[in-house]
Amino acid sequence: MSEVPTQISATNAERVVLHVLSLREALAGTNARGWDESACPATLTPEKAKALASNPASVSEDQPAQLIGTRGRRVVGRMDLVAGDLVVHRGHRESHVPILWGSNLFVPPAERKSLVGAMLLMKAASLFPTVGAHGPSQLALPLYEKLAFAKIPLDRHILLRRSRSIARRYFGDGLTGKTASVVGDIGLLGLRAVNAARGLLSGAKLARVPSMPSEFDGALRAGVCNGGVQRHANGTPEKPATAIRCLRSVEWINWLLAHSFGCDLDQTNRRHERALFLLESRRGVPLGYILMKVRFHAKATHRAFPDLTLATLADWGSFDGRVDFSPLFASAAIRAAAELKADALEICTQPAEETAKMLRVYGFVRAGIMNAMVKANSESALSPVPYTTPSNWTIRYGDGENVFG
Repeated sequence: MSEVPTQISATNAERVVLHVLSLREALAGTNARGWDESACPATLTPEKAKALASNPASVSEDQPAQLIGTRGRRVVGRMDLVAGDLVVHRGHRESHVPILWGSNLFVPPAERKSLVGAMLLMKAASLFPTVGAHGPSQLALPLYEKLAFAKIPLDRHILLRRSRSIARRYFGDGLTGKTASVVGDIGLLGLRAVNAARGLLSGAKLARVPSMPSEFDGALRAGVCNGGVQRHANGTPEKPATAIRCLRSVEWINWLLAHSFGCDLDQTNRRHERALFLLESRRGVPLGYILMKVRFHAKATHRAFPDLTLATLADWGSFDGRVDFSPLFASAAIRAAAELKADALEICTQPAEETAKMLRVYGFVRAGIMNAMVKANSESALSPVPYTTPSNWTIRYGDGENVFG
C-alpha cells in the first residue's frame, strides 16, 4: 500500500492522505487499520470482494483495487477499481489493453468542496495507463470532464410495459391514480400485442439459460457482433467494425451471472437479478445471446417514479458475423422483459439514426444519455489510437460495473 499526503486547504489543519490498496490488501479488509468509516465505508462488501477476487480480467493481486482518502482517522472518500480488458484493432491485427474501471466513487457531502473526488480520479489516472468509468452520476460527470476524460455517449431508450408507476407519480395512490393506471395499461396492450407478433415473425426462438455454454467462447472472443471482425458471406474477414471494444468470453459472462457487488440492493427484499438468453433459428441454429439486468427501484430516475421494476438490456452479441443481428436484439429484449415481468425496458445504444428509428417502431422513447469516460496516458497502448473519437468504440451498457449496480 502506498500513501500520498495531499494538503487540500490552508484553513484545514488535517491534510487528506490517499491510500492505494492492492487487490490483495483490499480483499484482506480495512478493519485492522483503525479508520473511522461512519461517513464513508471503505471496507468491501463480502459480495464485491468475491466478485473482484474472481474477476477474469485481473492480472495480479498486486494490481490497484481501491483508493481511500482519509483525513486523520476519518475516511473522506473512496473509489474501487475493477479490472477490465480492451481489444484494440489495427487493421486485422488486435492487441489487448488492460483498463481499470472506477466503481463506487463516493465522497461524503461535507467533503465535496474539498477536491477529494478530483484527487481520487487524478491518482487513479497516475497509477495505471488506462482508466475509465461507465455511467458516472450527473454529480460526478463534470469532474471527469474537467480532468480531460474522453466521453463515449450512449443514448438511453425506454419502453413502458405497465403504467402504474407513472400513474402513481402524477396522479397519486387514490382513485384517480388507479383509474389512470388502468387506462394506461389498456393503451399499452395494443403495443405489447404488436411487439409480441413481431417477435414471433422474427423466427428466432428465445430460451433462458443458467450460464453461457463453452462452445461459444471462440465467437465471443472474436466479437463478431461487438466491434470485432465482421465477415463476408464466404467467410473472409472484412475490416473491423470499430477500433476498440471490450473483450467478451464465456468466462466473463458467467462471472457476471455468478456474482454481485452487494450494493445495499437487498435491504427491501426486492428484485435484483441478471438473466442470460440464447437465440436460435427455427432450425435450431444458434444466432446469438442477450444479457438482461432486472432491478427494482423504490424511486426511479430524477422524476422519482415509485416502485418501478426496470429491465435493462446489458449486453448482446451474435455467434455468426454473417448474420445481421441488429433486427433481433431489440425484439428479443422485449420478449425477455415480458418473461421477467418488468414494468419497463431500457436499451442503451451508441448514437445511430437507423437504430433509433428501429427502436421507435417498437414504441421506445428517448430518455437521455449515459456516458463512458476513458483516459489513457502516454504509456497506454491505447494512446496511439484516436480513442477520444466515440465512433472508434463499441461499448455496451454492461461494460465497466453497470451490470452489478
